[in-house]
Amino acid sequence: MNWNHWEQNWYEKTSEHLMSHVALAKEVHDFVEHVATHEQIMLPPTTESRSVERILLRRLGEEYRSLELLAVRGHGFQAMSACANLFELAHMVGHIVNDDAEAARWLASNNRDRLPWSIKTLVTNNGRKIGWDAARVDEEYGRYGFLCGFKHNNPVFTRVLTLPGDADLYLAQFALAEGAHLALVAVGLVVFFRFEGEQCSTVLARSNDLFARAAVAIPSLDRFQ
Repeated sequence: MNWNHWEQNWYEKTSEHLMSHVALAKEVHDFVEHVATHEQIMLPPTTESRSVERILLRRLGEEYRSLELLAVRGHGFQAMSACANLFELAHMVGHIVNDDAEAARWLASNNRDRLPWSIKTLVTNNGRKIGWDAARVDEEYGRYGFLCGFKHNNPVFTRVLTLPGDADLYLAQFALAEGAHLALVAVGLVVFFRFEGEQCSTVLARSNDLFARAAVAIPSLDRFQ
């Protein structure tokens, strides 16, 4: 199997349908880098929460990049699986930011089977910080279930291959847009708690603009319901 040839041909056929998603991904990458390397992140004295935040922000950027590489090479199912992992990571960042006690809990964990918190707990706590109501929290957590359906090869989700059209294109679009949303949830909370003064409001305004674009970029889920 010549994967490079197949991937190149797939992208040539579908690139016009992915251009806006790839452009969004690039801007989100730039935004994550801007925040992660900002003086208000790098210069303050290290605390347990700041230490964990810096580790996980690096992971966040790398995970979204990995998702992007899968998506633009026609591996939509694998991009969705990567997005499920990104979901967990993004909400963990948001939960730990500015909380030394929870960062210490993360650092002290020796459990190889489970995270220190359930994903629902992370989503609920982050939703409270952001100002989501119960319905919005449930919607966010529902997306995690959707992503995990692909990650765990649930037959309901695997049968997308039998539907008309290019399933990998749909899934690539979804993963790139949802991945952008998740990166912005995490980084937006870092900015909210760590940036001060005008820098905070300016950077959050940029985050809100990217949030709006990511929301529009997510394709409809109607065919799966």
